[in-house]
Amino acid sequence: MGGSAAFGAAKATVEVLAKNDRVMVIGFDDVPHTYVPLQRASNRMQILDKISRIRASDGTEIQSALENAYLSLAQTPARIKHVAAVSWNK
Repeated sequence: MGGSAAFGAAKATVEVLAKNDRVMVIGFDDVPHTYVPLQRASNRMQILDKISRIRASDGTEIQSALENAYLSLAQTPARIKHVAAVSWNK
């Protein structure tokens, strides 16, 4: 997926979340980077701003990023949990 389309998809996902939903944004290249720690989606503008600041880079080490997402989601009491994997490397 191209960079601008991937960023658009990430932002669109945040925009449709309810205030009490939780969201976390982990980017990955050679290693995972947590851009938005797990939090309520009520901080929507701040979350969207942080997504806008992510820059595409080389590498797609998705395994460790998914492991980080799993560990974070395992600690939240939400009954329904989702992970969206979006690649926006150069």
